[in-house]
Amino acid sequence: MANYIISEKTKKISVSAELSPIEEQILRMYIANGYKVVQKSNKRISVTEKDIENWFKKNNNIQGLEDFKAKKEEKKINKNGKEAKSGYFLAVEWFKNKYEDGYKEIKQQKQRKNK
Repeated sequence: MANYIISEKTKKISVSAELSPIEEQILRMYIANGYKVVQKSNKRISVTEKDIENWFKKNNNIQGLEDFKAKKEEKKINKNGKEAKSGYFLAVEWFKNKYEDGYKEIKQQKQRKNK
Protein backbone atom coordinates (compact mmCIF):
# COMPACT_ATOMS: atom_id res chain seq x y z
CA MET A 1 0.00 0.00 0.00
CA ALA A 2 1.31 3.43 -0.93
CA ASN A 3 2.30 5.89 1.78
CA TYR A 4 0.96 8.83 -0.18
CA ILE A 5 -2.21 10.08 -1.87
CA ILE A 6 -2.15 12.14 -5.05
CA SER A 7 -4.88 14.70 -5.69
CA GLU A 8 -5.10 15.64 -9.35
CA LYS A 9 -7.64 18.37 -8.56
CA THR A 10 -5.55 20.31 -6.02
CA LYS A 11 -2.15 19.19 -7.36
CA LYS A 12 -1.10 18.07 -3.88
CA ILE A 13 0.51 14.89 -2.62
CA SER A 14 -0.31 13.90 0.98
CA VAL A 15 2.47 11.83 2.53
CA SER A 16 1.46 9.70 5.53
CA ALA A 17 4.63 7.70 6.34
CA GLU A 18 8.23 7.04 5.37
CA LEU A 19 8.59 6.63 1.62
CA SER A 20 10.46 3.86 -0.12
CA PRO A 21 13.10 4.81 -2.73
CA ILE A 22 10.70 3.88 -5.55
CA GLU A 23 7.93 6.03 -4.04
CA GLU A 24 10.36 8.94 -3.72
CA GLN A 25 11.25 8.58 -7.38
CA ILE A 26 7.58 8.60 -8.39
CA LEU A 27 6.90 11.69 -6.27
CA ARG A 28 9.88 13.52 -7.81
CA MET A 29 8.18 13.18 -11.21
CA TYR A 30 4.98 14.71 -9.83
CA ILE A 31 6.91 17.52 -8.09
CA ALA A 32 8.62 18.32 -11.40
CA ASN A 33 5.12 18.74 -12.87
CA GLY A 34 4.14 21.34 -10.25
CA TYR A 35 2.66 19.20 -7.48
CA LYS A 36 3.18 20.19 -3.83
CA VAL A 37 3.95 17.69 -1.06
CA VAL A 38 2.11 18.08 2.25
CA GLN A 39 2.26 16.03 5.44
CA LYS A 40 -0.95 14.09 5.96
CA SER A 41 -2.53 14.67 9.35
CA ASN A 42 -4.74 11.93 10.74
CA LYS A 43 -5.62 13.86 13.87
CA ARG A 44 -8.79 15.87 13.73
CA ILE A 45 -9.07 18.43 16.47
CA SER A 46 -12.62 19.10 17.54
CA VAL A 47 -13.94 21.57 20.08
CA THR A 48 -16.31 19.88 22.51
CA GLU A 49 -19.13 21.30 24.57
CA LYS A 50 -17.04 20.76 27.70
CA ASP A 51 -14.13 22.74 26.17
CA ILE A 52 -16.40 25.70 25.47
CA GLU A 53 -17.99 25.59 28.93
CA ASN A 54 -14.54 25.42 30.56
CA TRP A 55 -13.38 28.38 28.46
CA PHE A 56 -16.33 30.48 29.64
CA LYS A 57 -15.68 29.49 33.27
CA LYS A 58 -11.95 30.21 32.96
CA ASN A 59 -12.71 33.69 31.61
CA ASN A 60 -15.48 34.34 34.19
CA ASN A 61 -18.01 34.91 31.40
CA ILE A 62 -21.18 33.59 33.05
CA GLN A 63 -23.44 35.46 30.62
CA GLY A 64 -21.65 33.90 27.63
CA LEU A 65 -22.04 30.45 29.17
CA GLU A 66 -25.75 31.00 29.67
CA ASP A 67 -26.09 32.29 26.09
CA PHE A 68 -24.26 29.19 24.80
CA LYS A 69 -26.58 26.87 26.73
CA ALA A 70 -29.60 28.84 25.50
CA LYS A 71 -28.39 28.51 21.89
CA LYS A 72 -28.25 24.72 22.31
CA GLU A 73 -31.85 24.66 23.51
CA GLU A 74 -33.15 27.23 21.02
CA LYS A 75 -35.99 25.93 18.85
CA LYS A 76 -35.88 25.89 15.07
CA ILE A 77 -37.92 24.36 12.28
CA ASN A 78 -36.24 21.23 10.92
CA LYS A 79 -36.41 19.87 7.36
CA ASN A 80 -39.62 17.96 8.17
CA GLY A 81 -41.34 21.18 9.19
CA LYS A 82 -41.36 20.27 12.87
CA GLU A 83 -39.94 22.30 15.73
CA ALA A 84 -36.70 20.92 17.17
CA LYS A 85 -33.77 22.05 19.31
CA SER A 86 -31.00 23.84 17.45
CA GLY A 87 -28.49 21.59 19.12
CA TYR A 88 -24.81 21.51 19.77
CA PHE A 89 -23.53 22.17 16.25
CA LEU A 90 -25.40 25.44 15.81
CA ALA A 91 -24.33 26.52 19.30
CA VAL A 92 -20.68 25.84 18.44
CA GLU A 93 -21.10 27.80 15.19
CA TRP A 94 -22.51 30.68 17.24
CA PHE A 95 -19.54 30.46 19.65
CA LYS A 96 -17.09 30.35 16.76
CA ASN A 97 -18.58 33.53 15.24
CA LYS A 98 -19.11 35.49 18.46
CA TYR A 99 -15.96 34.43 20.36
CA GLU A 100 -13.54 33.82 17.50
CA ASP A 101 -10.46 34.34 19.69
CA GLY A 102 -11.78 31.85 22.27
CA TYR A 103 -12.42 29.25 19.58
CA LYS A 104 -8.87 29.67 18.23
CA GLU A 105 -7.45 29.50 21.76
CA ILE A 106 -9.21 26.20 22.46
CA LYS A 107 -8.04 24.72 19.14
CA GLN A 108 -4.43 25.77 19.81
CA GLN A 109 -4.47 24.29 23.31
CA LYS A 110 -5.81 20.98 21.99
CA GLN A 111 -3.25 20.99 19.18
CA ARG A 112 -0.39 21.44 21.66
CA LYS A 113 -1.71 18.57 23.79
CA ASN A 114 -1.88 16.23 20.78
CA LYS A 115 1.75 16.79 19.76
